[in-house]
Amino acid sequence: MIFLGSDLFHIGVDASVESAMMHYRTNGTSDSKWSTKFIPGVWYNFGVGLEKSADNMVLEFYTSTGQDELASNVSGQLAVFRRGVYLR
Repeated sequence: MIFLGSDLFHIGVDASVESAMMHYRTNGTSDSKWSTKFIPGVWYNFGVGLEKSADNMVLEFYTSTGQDELASNVSGQLAVFRRGVYLR
């Protein structure tokens, strides 16, 4: 299993706004690469893919809800890529 450092990507919910929003951010920035209105009771699915590019790594982000298949939403270069081993 590969453990991804916390600066790589972040999926979260901003409940400080009237309509809570889910967001996806990369490279430790506050700019959302993807966002959607958060609906309580809906099951959200997320997938992340890593692909080596010529100079760096590309992070691919997939989402769906309920039983729907994952669909690609965002793909972008990573500023930093770290690998570590996660043991359970």
